[in-house]
Amino acid sequence: MDDSTKLTNAIEDNATSAQSVSSAAGSVSSHSLVDQIAVDRYLASKRAARRGATGFRTMQREGNTSG
Repeated sequence: MDDSTKLTNAIEDNATSAQSVSSAAGSVSSHSLVDQIAVDRYLASKRAARRGATGFRTMQREGNTSG
C-alpha cells in the first residue's frame, strides 16, 4: 500500500469515527475534517514539488524562421 492510499484511508477512518471519546482511562479527540484535508493538500503539494515537474515545457521551433 503506498503512502497516498494509507493517507486516504486514515482520513476516511477519522471522518467516520467519533470526534472525541471519553472513558475511565481518559479522553481522546481527533482533528477536524477541515484540518485533515488541509494536511492532505499540503502533503500532496510536497510530493509534487519533490518530483520536480512543474507542468510547463518550453519548446523550440526547428528550421528556418526567416521567411
